[in-house]
Amino acid sequence: MFALISVSIAPAFALLSFFYLKDEYELEPIFSIFRTFLYGALLVFPIMFIQYTFNEEGIAQTVFLQSFFCVRSF
Repeated sequence: MFALISVSIAPAFALLSFFYLKDEYELEPIFSIFRTFLYGALLVFPIMFIQYTFNEEGIAQTVFLQSFFCVRSF
């Protein structure tokens, strides 16, 4: 589980550090950047719950609605 989490967070940290170090004029405070990153990571969990509920309850059964609400891995 640790490997999966670290592999999923590594590209985000790489992009975050790239854009942070590329800014030449006025660097943002690192605390606000980290807080924004953390809020974005925490927003994933309610979205995962909604997606799981849609799949289990049979909501959005048409192909059109599944393309917007649910992603199924084959």
